[in-house]
Amino acid sequence: MISSAVQAFFYIFFPAVILRYGDRLTLLKWAGPIVLSYAVGLLIGNLPFVPVDTALSNLMVSATVPLAIMLLVLPADIVHWLNHAGSAILSYLCCIVAVTFSAVAGFYLFRNYTPEAADMAGMMIGIYTGGTPNMSAIGLSLGVAEETFILLNSTEIMLGGIYLLFLMSVAKPLLLKLLPPYQNSNKNESRDIATGEETMPQSIGQYLQLYGIPVLIAAAGLVVSLGISWLVAGTVREVIVILSVTTIGIALSFLQPVRKLKGSYPAGEYFLMIFCIAIGSLADFRMLMDASLVILLFVTFITVASILIHYFLAMILKIDVDTLIITSAAGIFSPAFVPAIAKAIDNEEIVISGLTTGLVGYAIGSYLGIMIAYLLG
Repeated sequence: MISSAVQAFFYIFFPAVILRYGDRLTLLKWAGPIVLSYAVGLLIGNLPFVPVDTALSNLMVSATVPLAIMLLVLPADIVHWLNHAGSAILSYLCCIVAVTFSAVAGFYLFRNYTPEAADMAGMMIGIYTGGTPNMSAIGLSLGVAEETFILLNSTEIMLGGIYLLFLMSVAKPLLLKLLPPYQNSNKNESRDIATGEETMPQSIGQYLQLYGIPVLIAAAGLVVSLGISWLVAGTVREVIVILSVTTIGIALSFLQPVRKLKGSYPAGEYFLMIFCIAIGSLADFRMLMDASLVILLFVTFITVASILIHYFLAMILKIDVDTLIITSAAGIFSPAFVPAIAKAIDNEEIVISGLTTGLVGYAIGSYLGIMIAYLLG
């Protein structure tokens, strides 16, 4: 099928081109590669004259989720972050409490209107503690119907886009009326996460040298996770694969040589961009127009309640406005959104806390979402 081949080629090479030459695009500097990938995926999925092979898109989602999660977890210095990022940890814990409470409340409010309320609550916890890959991982693990996943994801993208615009525009001046300002402190940002941005490869050999080892480690982790699934269940079960990949990634992140690999994060970002294009192409807004009112209300309730509870807890605990914004963004979106939002609020000092918060979210989001879904189910 020619269209499928072209589609696969585009999914694979478009992110590579953006990561290589995107610094020349003003739009990319403002929005970031992840936002652009979503936008491109949404455009592909909603142009009437562009045929989308949904089976291929789903395959891309399934293949890139575990690889992206593992690669994005590998650079996280969890011990250092726990020891030094007190306000970020506190704010992130507030984010977890807020979304968990909101999701559970949403389940009890809507359980009589949809049989998948427990699974949807788990998926919303996953996306608002880690990101869309966690949401996808949880959905795959729980066997959520493809239509439900697409509608849930489409609705979340719409509401998330509104919230992203709020964070990058008027959030800081408004929240400064309620929260204390950020106090500069270089000591909490003394370590950097190896993103690979400082050494852009110039040849195929350099690309392989920078990205080859992290990708091989992630691929090996995925193979081991598939083996664990076969040993435990006699088949490939997404829940076992995702939890195994996450556990292996966390364990490997404690090894300094692995954690310091400069290619891990950009390689993870690359797979995340493929994922975003693929998942965006599945978000058919024509279907969203016909979406169940229950799903729209369910996602809206959890989104609004999570944000408001997080803000309320931050006011009580006197968390500064910049830390609140960056941890909310890292939890609700992903680490990839952190640099753009830090730039928008004019505080690049908090980038590392935001990145590490988001990476920890990738690590625990699937655990928490799956656990809550099973408990509620």
